[in-house]
Amino acid sequence: MEGSVNLYQVAGSIRLQLLELQAAAEVQKKLSLKDNSH
Repeated sequence: MEGSVNLYQVAGSIRLQLLELQAAAEVQKKLSLKDNSH
């Protein structure tokens, strides 16, 4: 059972990291769009 719990913890942390990456990518898109509009 401990092994499965660790897998869930790893999957959860990976999911959080992916969400952070997506958020950062969205910010980069908005920043690049502002730069291109000048």
